[in-house]
Amino acid sequence: MSINDSISQWNLTWKSLQSKDPYIYRDPDGERDVLDAEIDVGRVFQLILGSIGFVGNLLCLIVLLTKSLRNYTNFLIVTQTVADFIASAFLILVASLRLMGYGDRRREIQSERFGAFYCYFLYSHLPIFAFFAISTYNLTVISIERYLAVVKPMWYIAKFKRRWLYILTGAAWCLAPLMQIVLSLDVQYDDGVCITVKYFSSSIYVGIAIFIWEYFVPATVMLFSFACVAHKLRKLNRISVAWLRDRDHVHVVDIPGDSSATHSKKSRSGASEPEAKLASTNQTTPSPQNVAAPTSSSLPTSLQKPVVNDRWPPRVIRPAIIRRKKTTKVLFVIVLVYMVCWSPNQWAFFYHNLGGHFLIDGKLHLATIVMATCNTCVNPFILAFRYKVYQRGLVDLLRRSFRNGR
Repeated sequence: MSINDSISQWNLTWKSLQSKDPYIYRDPDGERDVLDAEIDVGRVFQLILGSIGFVGNLLCLIVLLTKSLRNYTNFLIVTQTVADFIASAFLILVASLRLMGYGDRRREIQSERFGAFYCYFLYSHLPIFAFFAISTYNLTVISIERYLAVVKPMWYIAKFKRRWLYILTGAAWCLAPLMQIVLSLDVQYDDGVCITVKYFSSSIYVGIAIFIWEYFVPATVMLFSFACVAHKLRKLNRISVAWLRDRDHVHVVDIPGDSSATHSKKSRSGASEPEAKLASTNQTTPSPQNVAAPTSSSLPTSLQKPVVNDRWPPRVIRPAIIRRKKTTKVLFVIVLVYMVCWSPNQWAFFYHNLGGHFLIDGKLHLATIVMATCNTCVNPFILAFRYKVYQRGLVDLLRRSFRNGR
């Protein structure tokens, strides 16, 4: 977009604000008008979803903060909940102010300092999309942590310390919102109203950079990580099933040097029970079958020792695999919901920045924004239905509240 095009777009926006009907805004191409009532409907949905997300994520924080944060998964889920909670709070604030008309001709802002702050920070939706980006990269950190825990368990146990978790989480929170600064540069304050110029965000290069940074890179990392995790869990499941099928490989053999034999009772001839049993065995010629596979009934109890075929994993590791699999499934559902909610908006905005005919603030664009907003309020429901730690914590919280109420 050239400088002349930017100036023309600014003049067009300014004329629409000064028109006799202040509730009609014209799209950049001037092909059709967009009724402000349609935009307000989208803001009402954002307000409702933001309220649900605020209450749901607050409840998640109350429940999960009572659990140990030394568990890496719990810590990452808490940071994800904090990001969604703050995004929901800003969503309620901005949607309420926009519905009341702050920033346009319906309610002009008289204070220049507050007006500039409101236009650059709130009217531009800067904090909302900043915490959306933080939530996205926090999910990326969760995906990386799950990949290392499942696919590289030995390295994860030996090398992945808590400081690396703090470094990855801190980097996600600090670096993820950098591209959102462009949003504040697209808004200007002038004489009590906020004017959207859309010079930087409409640039093809900026649009491609935002798409790659906020969607393509994290989505690729998340999909790759969980694809590898799914392959690894399927492989472990096949091994576990094979071990259960062949558990008859456990058999009993005679261990003559077992220390427990020295404390056995003496027989009537003065020899111990193992010695008497060995003497009676030497009087007959043993068959190959008896030598190869002695039965437990033919040996003293003190000499019976199970030997497990080491081709199959011990049974004690199966509960850990099951817990790891259930936790990974919950996190995979959260990532999958993110992809469903955010993909339409990201691809539509990318298409618009490439020069495609996609009306910003049109009905379709508002629908994609509402879908993206759903991502802030749906995670508490996923945790409530799928995450055992949250379920137990929620039940304990309700029990304590009921007892205190009585």
